[in-house]
Order: sequence, then C-alpha cells, then structure tokens
Amino acid sequence: MRASALATALVAFVALLALPDQARSQAKGEIQVKAPAAADDSRLIADLSRHMVKISTDFAGDDILLFGAIEGDGDVIVVVRGPKKHETVRRKDRVAGIWMNSDEVTFQHAPTFYAVVSAKPLTDLLPVETLKAYEIGIPHLNLVPLGDSAANADIISFRDALIRARSREGLFSERHDALKIMGRALFRADLHFPSAVPVGTYQVHVYMVQNREVINITSTPLTVGKVGVEAGIYDLAQRHAPAYGAMAIVIAAIAGWLASVVFRKA
Repeated sequence: MRASALATALVAFVALLALPDQARSQAKGEIQVKAPAAADDSRLIADLSRHMVKISTDFAGDDILLFGAIEGDGDVIVVVRGPKKHETVRRKDRVAGIWMNSDEVTFQHAPTFYAVVSAKPLTDLLPVETLKAYEIGIPHLNLVPLGDSAANADIISFRDALIRARSREGLFSERHDALKIMGRALFRADLHFPSAVPVGTYQVHVYMVQNREVINITSTPLTVGKVGVEAGIYDLAQRHAPAYGAMAIVIAAIAGWLASVVFRKA
C-alpha cells in the first residue's frame, strides 16, 4: 500500500467517525514524525478529533477521539503524558497517639497525567527492556527521587504510594483492550480525561510496533485549559496571587457576616 492509498483510507475512516461533538479544531497542531533509527518503510498516520480539553465550571471529564492508519502489518500503542512537576509523597506514623508526617520523598519531574491505550497487553507487544527504554506502562515510569530526599526511605513504597494516589484519581491508567484496529490499516481509541485532569500542555505519542520492535513514532500536542469564569479565576490566582488571596478573605468575611445576620433573625 502506497502513502497516497494510506492517506485515502484514513480520509474515509475520518468521514465515518466524524460526529458533531467531535468536530476537528481548525487550529490543530501539526503532527511531527520521529522515526527510530531502525525504522523501515512502514508508515504511521495519526491525529486527534480535537486538540484541546476545555475545563468549565460544570466540567465532569472529557473524551477525545484518536484515529489513524498504519501501512503494513503491525500493532499500535498510544501513550498520553501530562505536564511534569516535582511531587512529594509523605508517610504518616503514629507518635504518642497522634498521626504525624515522618519520612517523605520528592520525585522530580513526575508526570501529572499518564495514560496508555493498546489493543493487547504491553508485554505481548514489546520486551520489558524496550518498555522501560520508552517508559511505556506505569510500572516502567522513571520516577527519580530528588537529591537526598530518599536517603533513609523505602523508595519503592513511596513510588507505589504515588502511583496508587494518581490511579485513584484517574490520572494514571492503562487500558489494554481500548484501542480498536479495523481491517489491517485503520485504528481508533477514545482518550479519557477525568474531572481532576491538570491544566497544561500534553503530548500524545503513538508507537507503531512490529515483530516486538518500535518501528515508527508520531506525536502531537494536546492542551488542557480552563475557559469562561474558571479561566478568569485561575488566571487571577496564578498571575496575581496576593490580590486573589485578599479577595478570597473579603468574600469569606462577607459570607460569614451574612450567615450571622440570617441566623440572628432566625
């Protein structure tokens, strides 16, 4: 199958998937293909139905369609990575009958969001060494302690605690039956973003796998941002923290005064 035939098949696929609530953004980013050194002539095309998740006051999560096509035999793995930041995990111990923070570990540049979507279990597609090299799969994330914060700590238990916390919030996930491959060329997957999804720029990486090797990679950015009133409040809190704090105190004082007036009359 030539590149032109592959593009034609993808256009037909998009036409079938196009729904009113998944209209493609006119301001989408261009996908950049980054092929591994050992890549062959196989080709990979992928895109998103939208390139922005909009968080408003009634935001309860969102799903974005990823679709694409491959040329030749192969499988597909999709990895979504959110913005990175330092994350501190603390352990509480009981001291004199009171629960207090004891040890803590700070992991540097930990992803705030991480999701994997595939059609098969990851170990059926790639060797563990390759999964670790590309950080594909939650167990293979390279969570590195910052400085000497882990001098006397059990790193594995703190790492597991961070993963459990993110997984409970839906921010870390793996779904090995959520990517659908139709025929020998077309594929699609719904990428879910929960209500607690952090704002920022995300990267969606699509890996083409053949004979237990990564032979092609394509990626595209995705923006998660606040809109409407939420955007105004968030911008005020980030850019003008003192003014935001003062306003919050004034609002709380007014609310307390009104509550006291109501209860006195009652």
